[in-house]
This record gives sequence, structure tokens and C-alpha cells, in this order.
Amino acid sequence: MSVKKDKKPKINLIWDTEAQSIRGSFVNLTISMAILFCIVIGAFNDAVALRLEKLSTLIIGFFTMSMGIWSYKQVQEKAAEAKVEEKRVEAGMPATAPEERSS
Repeated sequence: MSVKKDKKPKINLIWDTEAQSIRGSFVNLTISMAILFCIVIGAFNDAVALRLEKLSTLIIGFFTMSMGIWSYKQVQEKAAEAKVEEKRVEAGMPATAPEERSS
């Protein structure tokens, strides 16, 4: 007799299968790694360090904007999920199990 085991869904770190788009966290990770790479190169090369110094405001602004947009999206998604859950409970339906909720 064979028993089927519940398989955990495969997590893709780059592509969000539900939204059919690139994950915001992957974009932020890529930006962070690129900035870190530039800083490391700038530590050993004076010409790069001078250029990074001139571009520091732009780099900080771009990084902050990217993280802010991603964070805002996360908050909005959580709020929408909470509203749906609240309506389910108000309608007398059982609450969704934590493992069924998207993270």
C-alpha cells in the first residue's frame, strides 16, 4: 500500500509563481549585492572610491526607494490577507490554518 506524503511547495527565490513576477526580495538582494560589490572594489581602487563618493546620494536614494516600495507592498498584502480572514470569520466560516496562508 502506498501512502502519498504531502509535498511542500517548491520555493523559488527569484520567481513568484502566484503573482507571476520577479520577487521584490530578489531585486533588493541583487541591488544590495551590487552596492556591496562596488564598496569592496572602491576599498582597493581610489578612482572607484571617488566616483562612489560622488554618487553616494544617488545610490542611497535608489536603495531606499527600492526597499520602501517592497516594504509597502508587503504591508499592503498582509493587510489585504487580514481583511479576507476577518470577513471569513464574520461570515461564520472557519479561519484559515496558518500553514494555508501565504507568507
